[in-house]
Amino acid sequence: MKPYKRSIRVSGLIYKEISLIMSPEMADRGFGMVSFTSAKLTDDLAQATVYVSSLAGSDKQKETIEYLNRHKARIRGQLARRVTLKSIPEISFEFDPSIEEGMRIEMILERLERERNEPGQGTE
Repeated sequence: MKPYKRSIRVSGLIYKEISLIMSPEMADRGFGMVSFTSAKLTDDLAQATVYVSSLAGSDKQKETIEYLNRHKARIRGQLARRVTLKSIPEISFEFDPSIEEGMRIEMILERLERERNEPGQGTE
């Protein structure tokens, strides 16, 4: 028996290929640093959700997702030329806030550390 479900293995392949296809295009179109963070695929391999992260403002993030979803048919066609699958799943893109959230948590932890180490706080 294989260690992972087929949908998990294929979602990893889809995520990597879409990253290779789209990352250069996103930078060229002025979207800045766009990262494709993961993909989730239904067990029947018919639907894939690709998660996208960006450190740009919320307006630019929304614009990025809208752009990707508008061009998903072309992206799916490019994906079909790069991978060997019986059928290429329908693709949708969603924003992944995990990088942004991680940076926010890191800033909070740094602030707490600075406050803890300030003189006169009674930590001696």
